[in-house]
Amino acid sequence: MVMARKEDHLRMRMEHIRFGKEELERRRKSPVHVKAEEIAAQLKEHYHVYIVDPRLGFNQRTFRFWINRRSVGEEMEYSGLKLGHRHTVDAVIYILQGKGYSVIDGVKYPWEAGDMICVPVFAWHRHHNESREDLYYLAATTGPFSMATGIAIYEEEKYPEYWIFAQKGDEAMKTLIPGGAETPPGAGVEIDQSRWQPEQRGNGTEPTAEEIYYQQLSYAQEEEKRRRAGKVLVKGKELRFGSTPMGRVAYAVEPRLGYHVKLLGTLLAEIPPG
Repeated sequence: MVMARKEDHLRMRMEHIRFGKEELERRRKSPVHVKAEEIAAQLKEHYHVYIVDPRLGFNQRTFRFWINRRSVGEEMEYSGLKLGHRHTVDAVIYILQGKGYSVIDGVKYPWEAGDMICVPVFAWHRHHNESREDLYYLAATTGPFSMATGIAIYEEEKYPEYWIFAQKGDEAMKTLIPGGAETPPGAGVEIDQSRWQPEQRGNGTEPTAEEIYYQQLSYAQEEEKRRRAGKVLVKGKELRFGSTPMGRVAYAVEPRLGYHVKLLGTLLAEIPPG
C-alpha cells in the first residue's frame, strides 16, 4: 500500500471538490468547430484524419470521430487479408461517397452512399471499396471511453504481435467475448452456464441472491448472443423522419431499433433553411 501523507489526502479530496468548476473551464476552452477546408487539406496528405479526439484537445471522453479516404478497389483502414480487425468498442460508419461491402463476423453486407454500418463489439470486420471513385466515410467509436476504463482491445490481422486473444486458437478467433473461449487456469471442469440454474426464485419484485449471481455468471454467454442478433446495416433510403420538439429527425443506430450498442447512438436531423 502507498503510504500517503496527510496533505496528499487533502489534495486528492480537493480535486474532487474542484472538479466541477474546473470541468466547466475545460469545456469552455475545448474546440467546437472544425472547418471543412482544414479536413480536406489533411486528407490530401493522409487517408485517415481524426476530426474529434481527446488527444487533439477536445474535452470529449467517450468517443472519437474521423474521416477516411480510400482509393478505387482499396480496402478500408485496418483491413487485412481475410479478417480485418476487431475491437471492444462500439463503432458506427457512415458512407459519404462510394459503394462496396463489409464482411462482418463472416457475413457480407453491401452498402452505398448514405448507408451506415453498426459493427458488433469484438466482431472481425473488413470493408472494400467497389466504386469507380474514391470512397469517403465518417466513423465514430467509443475508443476513448474504453481506453480510459482500461477495457479497450484492438486486434488487427496485420499486427498479430499485438493480439491478446486471437492467437489462442480457432474458438478464440470466433468468439465475440474477449477470453470467451478460455478455461480458467487450474479449473477442473468447464462451466456449462445453460445447465446451472438457481433453485430459489424471487417473489416477482425482488430477485434472490442466487438469481442475481446466475445472471452475472451467464452474462457473457448471453451478451455474445445479443451481439450476433443485433442489426448491422442501416439503409439510408429506408430512414424515416418524424417530427419532434427538436425538429424532424430519423433515428438510425439505436438499441430500441434492434442495434446492439451501449454508448454510441446515431440519428439524422433535418435543418430547414434559415
